[in-house]
Amino acid sequence: MAKSCESCGMPLNKDPEGGGSEADGSRSARYCSLCYADGAFRHPDATVVEFQAHCLDALAGKGMPRIMAWLFTRGIPRLPRWADCVEKLRNQSVADFLRKPMKRNSRKALTTRQRMAARERM
Repeated sequence: MAKSCESCGMPLNKDPEGGGSEADGSRSARYCSLCYADGAFRHPDATVVEFQAHCLDALAGKGMPRIMAWLFTRGIPRLPRWADCVEKLRNQSVADFLRKPMKRNSRKALTTRQRMAARERM
């Protein structure tokens, strides 16, 4: 049995229902009841960023300071449920970066001698 939910990171021993429920009614050993019920995720279409924001808001809504809520939720992208999603985001970000034209520096590059002379003037 996992020690924490593979979707939100909550320790399973803190889950009010003792874990999520599978379609057959048994308890899930991987997910908490807040993320998983009846064999399906409660937020199936959420991206990792949306889910992280949802968890942060939920914790803050229960009275936790937002900085503490942020600390508890910052590891969500590294959890097993989100591995594929994060990899797609990473690949998409790299592809977007490669598609952007490079901006040329409008200033002329300085030679080493020019940089040293500028430092001496300071």
